[in-house]
Amino acid sequence: MGRDFVRDEFELTPLANRNPLTNHFDEMRIVEVVDRSFTMIEARKNCLSICREAISQNLGIELPGISKSSKSGDLAIRWMRPNAWMFEAPYSVLNPLETRLKNFLGDNGSIVEHSDAWCVFDLIGNSCITVLERLCNVDTNNMVSGDICSTRLEHLNCFIICQKEQTEFRIMGPRSAAGSVHNSIITATASVNEF
Repeated sequence: MGRDFVRDEFELTPLANRNPLTNHFDEMRIVEVVDRSFTMIEARKNCLSICREAISQNLGIELPGISKSSKSGDLAIRWMRPNAWMFEAPYSVLNPLETRLKNFLGDNGSIVEHSDAWCVFDLIGNSCITVLERLCNVDTNNMVSGDICSTRLEHLNCFIICQKEQTEFRIMGPRSAAGSVHNSIITATASVNEF
C-alpha cells in the first residue's frame, strides 16, 4: 500500500486493527482497503449540466452513466443513484477531495465526505465469481470493468464494483458492520478455497 495510513495511535481500520488486514487463500486474496477517500456529490435541482461541465473542466473526467464508473489516473467516479455520484481518490490530509470539489462546484451540488462511512474489501483471484455467487444475487459473471451494482449482503446494503472482469472486485459496505461484511466474505471464500 505504499505507506502506513494509520495516522495516530488511536486510529484503527474498520476491522479495528492498527493496519489493514489481508487474508490469503489458494486462489484468492481478501484485502481491507483503507487508503482511499470517498466523497458523495448530488447535483441540485436544475444544476446537473453545470455540475457535469464543472467536473469535466476541473478534473478532466466525465460523470458516468447508470451503474457505471469513470476513471482518470487515481480518481474514480461511480454512479450511485440518479444525479448522485461517489468520488474515490487516494486519501490526502493536505488536499481533501471534498474541499477540491466544493471549490469549483459551489452551490450547484450537495457534497458530503463519506470516507469514514464505508468499509472496503478487494477480492482478487480466480474464484471471485464463485465467491460472489454465494454472497449476493448480482450477475457478476457479466460485469465489466467499472460496473457497479447495489445489492444486499448479509442483510446489509452494499455495493459490488468490478475492477477487472472475473478476477478483481471491490465490496463497499457500512463501516459499522465491517466485521459482518468481512466475515461473510471470508466464509464464502473458505467454502470454495483453502487457506
